[in-house]
Amino acid sequence: MLHFGLVYLLYIATKPTDDSYRFAVLLGPIVIYLVLAVVDRSILARAGHETLPSPLLAIIPPLYLGFRVTRVGRSSLPQLITWFVLQAAMIAVLVLVFPTQFSQLTSGTTASTSTVIRPAASTTITPAQRATELTPTGMQAALTKQFLTQGISLTSVTCPPLADKNDKTQVTCTGVMSSGNLDIVVAVDSALKTSAFDIISSTPPTK
Repeated sequence: MLHFGLVYLLYIATKPTDDSYRFAVLLGPIVIYLVLAVVDRSILARAGHETLPSPLLAIIPPLYLGFRVTRVGRSSLPQLITWFVLQAAMIAVLVLVFPTQFSQLTSGTTASTSTVIRPAASTTITPAQRATELTPTGMQAALTKQFLTQGISLTSVTCPPLADKNDKTQVTCTGVMSSGNLDIVVAVDSALKTSAFDIISSTPPTK
């Protein structure tokens, strides 16, 4: 649960582009595992158990919990099962609710291969222009223009319809370049004056 909280804070709430966040999310929880294992071992020792697993095994939580079952007995089985249930639930939430962040977290994409495009400076768009940009055709045209202002030529862009036009609603478009494709994640943002949406990320598709 703490691990999921860390993922949410660093990868969803702050929407980082720095790769160091990925390593913090993947490696940071190891410290939590080790601390909890030390506390757990201390509690078991006070309860009279003598042959206990090393807290270092908690680097891989199911390994520590598995040894805990063999050393302490079946009473430790619920902890092992609970870990797998919570881990599966966390992954399911990330995959189903936050697919973009899960892709960034698990892919090999680095900052050097990721391009974040900001809306080009221009005059404030009208409500009619904003409405047009929130259609697949309008979004495709706007993305082509925005990338071109950054020196990136897209031969084509394909965007699916938005589920709704509320702020933070996201959609993933596909941009085609001579060197390959890009997954372009955009989010509706009514606070922007020059565009109807913000480009969250533009990365090669996850293999």
